[in-house]
Amino acid sequence: MATRPLIRSRLAPTPNGYLHLGNIANFILTWATTRAMNGSLTLRLDDADFNRCKDEYIEDVFTTLNWLGLNFDHGPRNLKEYRESFSQSLKTKDYWQALQAQKIKNLLFVCDCSRKDILSICPEGVYPQTCYHKNMSYSPLNNAIRFKTPGLNIDEPALNDLIIWRRENIPSYQLTSIFDDQKEGINHIIRGEDLLASTQCQQFLARHFDFDQFSQAKIYHHPLMCSDQNQKLSKSKGAQSLRELRLGGLKKEEVFSQVAHFFQFSGEFKTLHDFIRPSLNLLRGL
Repeated sequence: MATRPLIRSRLAPTPNGYLHLGNIANFILTWATTRAMNGSLTLRLDDADFNRCKDEYIEDVFTTLNWLGLNFDHGPRNLKEYRESFSQSLKTKDYWQALQAQKIKNLLFVCDCSRKDILSICPEGVYPQTCYHKNMSYSPLNNAIRFKTPGLNIDEPALNDLIIWRRENIPSYQLTSIFDDQKEGINHIIRGEDLLASTQCQQFLARHFDFDQFSQAKIYHHPLMCSDQNQKLSKSKGAQSLRELRLGGLKKEEVFSQVAHFFQFSGEFKTLHDFIRPSLNLLRGL
């Protein structure tokens, strides 16, 4: 009798701001469904944009997870461990090596277009293939490396012929995310529905990189927690941080109650374990 493969999931915040309730809703759903299936949970900080990931935001991740009791099986336990052994900045050579694979060479091209250049040709922001045949060499700070995406045609312009290696000589989020998911054997991913286009893009990339583990992963997208103005909660739009709410007296039981209300779970939610059964039922419908 075939054994069921171990569920491997991850919490993967980007530490470029303090966590908000939308982040926590995703964390709780991921934690609860992974625990319901006796799976393994990894904490990974997606810090590919190293310059925006400050120590105070990284510390906030550990403080918040500890406060809520969101335990995990693999990953850094504190800022020191993260900096010494887990930051994506330590794996830049690995990400670069992934771009050297012969099978994707014909899909890579160097581009020196600025966003202003692109918008002057295509106001919608779709890359106009300006540098397809220029055959430039990559030069940090002067140009970037793009990945051709023939036939992808998704609604988010920046993900068509996307930048996969940036001018700053760092990998893009799309590359680091699928690379790490592949390497860590992640096969169970829960995301907000705002990342549907990103998922399509990553699945396209994974096929061309022959990242079979990622290509076969189950990926679910849940609704987004919104503000009173019906805008999704996000750092870029100034969503109130959980840190600020916590310092203002918010109790973790109130967090659980708000998350349960958002997911339309009925009953009392005083502990994380109260989420296990309803979260699994919700996942089946996503």
